[in-house]
Amino acid sequence: MHLFEAMLSWWEATGDARWEQEAHRLFLLFTQRFYNQQKGCLVEFFAPGWRPELPVSQQIDPGHHHEWTWLLYEYERITGIDTREWRTSLQHFIVDCGDNPHTQAVMNEIYLDKRPCRAASRLWCQTERIKADTVNCLTNGQVALQPLEQHLANMQRLYIEGETAGRYCDEITETGERIEAASPASTLYHLYVASRQVDEVVQKFNVEGS
Repeated sequence: MHLFEAMLSWWEATGDARWEQEAHRLFLLFTQRFYNQQKGCLVEFFAPGWRPELPVSQQIDPGHHHEWTWLLYEYERITGIDTREWRTSLQHFIVDCGDNPHTQAVMNEIYLDKRPCRAASRLWCQTERIKADTVNCLTNGQVALQPLEQHLANMQRLYIEGETAGRYCDEITETGERIEAASPASTLYHLYVASRQVDEVVQKFNVEGS
């Protein structure tokens, strides 16, 4: 996933055919191996030969469904190859089961049958949902702004409000309590990219009060 993102960035920045080829190969890997055609979801864990036959293969990451939605949109934007089928399928699968009903936050992990596996919620998962929301806005127009605004407000309330010294809460429990722990610097990457994508939507639709 992150390799795909890197190849897309290098290709767009340099125009080098090497990175273009790698991006296409990784997209093919997604469509042929990572994507579960029957379920319409993303598989995370494989036995040798890309066989999803391990016990852990039943565990699904909602945040990655949102992240791949954005990556597939970026691939489409750069290549012109239509990825709506996969983006729509990933979103249809995960919006039905990926959020904790108590907190409305994206859960860390669920099972393939849509039962919660790890119902706590890390901050980075919320930023990826926001990126998927921006794709919805950019492809479907202002009618899609409301979910984006709701998810931004929820993230602010659950993870950021009340924190001091530039910190943020990295994870909440399944009932919404903040877990006292370090604020990983790696989460800043997720916050930055999500903020950049939200800014693109704000600029496109001249959203006030953002």
